[in-house]
Amino acid sequence: MEFDVSTGQIADLIRKARLSENILESMTVVLVGITGDQRTARKLQDFQKAVGITQFVDVGSVTPGKLAKLAQFVSQSISSTSASLGTGQGSKPISFSF
Repeated sequence: MEFDVSTGQIADLIRKARLSENILESMTVVLVGITGDQRTARKLQDFQKAVGITQFVDVGSVTPGKLAKLAQFVSQSISSTSASLGTGQGSKPISFSF
């Protein structure tokens, strides 16, 4: 499946979503690269910066342990965001790295 969407269009959609406070109370976008290829990881990092994605995480080659760590990060992020809903404050930032 191919999509005909430009980097600029994606950046604009992310920017609009962040500005839509009546729809979203907070938004964090994490791009996860699951490759063993440094060239692809660099391209994904460039894409992250170009479109304004909050964080890029290069998992590298997949292992059960890495997938478990990724799932734990997602769970903690959702919990942190849920806990801050309705408070008027952003969720506690959670960093993630391998």
